[in-house]
Amino acid sequence: MENREQIKRMLTQSRKHAQEQIDRLKDSGTISFGELNSCITAYIQAKFMLKPEECEGVDFQELSELSLAKSMKLSPDLVKEFDTARSCAGATSAIAKKTLLYMSIEKSLGIELAAEKTPKVHTFEEFSMLVWDGMKSSENWHTKLIGQIRI
Repeated sequence: MENREQIKRMLTQSRKHAQEQIDRLKDSGTISFGELNSCITAYIQAKFMLKPEECEGVDFQELSELSLAKSMKLSPDLVKEFDTARSCAGATSAIAKKTLLYMSIEKSLGIELAAEKTPKVHTFEEFSMLVWDGMKSSENWHTKLIGQIRI
């Protein structure tokens, strides 16, 4: 069993790595979609404390459940079945975690994500497109974006 110091160190490293990705974007003179996608993917993996190989072939909708399962040392199926942290509105812990991720990206980058598109995201690239669109609409980012999105 991991002790408190190990858990604290993991959380600190995760936050640090996520912030490095945001700083990388902020420090860039220009940003291509490929660079944005790379940073956003690494940011999400850091926030969810997942390794790249753990995310391969996983639908974006399932990442929160995978992250919860890993942190609780349970199977993703058990998390899905027994997520008892449902609010009166029916929000599971996985939905709350994903919502917090969206809010974190918005706050960190100073952008707004199109709320109507967030449920339709199934890949890291689709999420990066959502962020790209939010950056295009932002006064602080739109001049840094170069090229077109090619997927």
